[in-house]
Amino acid sequence: MTDFSACSCRDGIEGAYLLLSKLTFSRDERPESPFSLLGAYMDALNCGDMLHACRCYHALTAALLSAPSRRVSGDLWLDYLLWLVVEAEHPFAVYAAQKRRDDYVVSAMHLELNTLYELSKLSDVALKRFAQERYRELKLKPRSSRDNIELMSTALWSGNAAKPQPKEEKPAVPPVSPIQMDFDWAPWHYGEMSLTGQYVSDEALEEIYIRLLSAKPWPHLIDDLWNFFAAYGCGGFLRNRAFQYERGGMFPLSENVLSPLPTARLYEQQRGVLLENTIRFMQGARCNNLVLTGASGTGKTTQVLSLPYELPEVRFIAVDAAGCVSLTPLFERLSAQPLKFLVLLDNIDFSSPCAGSLMTSLLALRAQPQNVLLYATALSGAGGESAFPVTVHFPYPQLKEFVELVTEILEQDNVRAPYDVVRNACIDYQVDAHDRLTYAAAVRVAETVKQEL
Repeated sequence: MTDFSACSCRDGIEGAYLLLSKLTFSRDERPESPFSLLGAYMDALNCGDMLHACRCYHALTAALLSAPSRRVSGDLWLDYLLWLVVEAEHPFAVYAAQKRRDDYVVSAMHLELNTLYELSKLSDVALKRFAQERYRELKLKPRSSRDNIELMSTALWSGNAAKPQPKEEKPAVPPVSPIQMDFDWAPWHYGEMSLTGQYVSDEALEEIYIRLLSAKPWPHLIDDLWNFFAAYGCGGFLRNRAFQYERGGMFPLSENVLSPLPTARLYEQQRGVLLENTIRFMQGARCNNLVLTGASGTGKTTQVLSLPYELPEVRFIAVDAAGCVSLTPLFERLSAQPLKFLVLLDNIDFSSPCAGSLMTSLLALRAQPQNVLLYATALSGAGGESAFPVTVHFPYPQLKEFVELVTEILEQDNVRAPYDVVRNACIDYQVDAHDRLTYAAAVRVAETVKQEL
């Protein structure tokens, strides 16, 4: 293959054209894609349009900067190629996540890895050297020179007899081009190899990155990549644990959404049921879909969000039940992954027409895959028994429980408050707010106590 570090500009252009034409899984013909901009850069060099080549190079650099690729290798171009291999949701990764070893897909991925490996040898240094070489070539070429082929073509169209061009003597001093190029272009290299940001699959991802960055050609790692995707999934599931499913799309949520409970004393029995059921699901044992019932503010959603925090192996999907009529597209996507998913239907009203359609889709032909566990929060579980056979109820806390809850929240913030102070604050809240004592209210009372101490 082409040695981009030492080849001529012409050979570099031909080599890049050939490699770009071989791409299959990674082919992206959008004008703003890095590969399209690389092709445009080579086109500009080939045509001798140096200003356009300069624009294409910087547009390519901007595309690499804004690409979703992770900063791993210390080089923007190599980061992008690694992202295409490891993090992009290409057919090979999808098939491997489903543990389907299709011979044609494997063969195509083998060729793709070889092409991307050869492209990884291209660098900003080589591209700038090509431009400098092409620029010198254009400066040495007289602007007014016309070869015999051009003269014969002109004569043919004008109807005149073709006369060979008289031999011109080369000028002693090459004409100066009116375009003066500055080749101090933005570099792609930014540092040494390191993993920036936090990915949920980092322990395995780091090993894959190290192997790809070694000297061995990438096609040799096709079995390692297949095993990686088969164990850890592909696409966004390598990066995030929590998602919001909305209007058919899945959007990542911050890890801060998954947080521990501020208290373990309140609803201890209910908590035990949730935790035990989720652990059984993770172990592949018999478990049930659960509905958490109770008034608003009792902390039902917070209880569910704390489960994936305590069990890092599980992925979490939040669904706005009010705007969802079918989970079939979501189930199809999740069933294609080797991971366990806890799906929360938050604030569902089983008496609404929307919930009726949703329940029908859940019960149709056993739509729920084995790697999905459903939890729901609702004011009442009536009407949802067919899909959620187990109900866990969260009642309002009594005054004594409410005082203990506020005390525990304060203790977690390293605040020691006398019992009488906390109890009086709780009573004052109940009297002044004319509101029920809830989980959310306990947080507000705790903040009030901290401000008064």
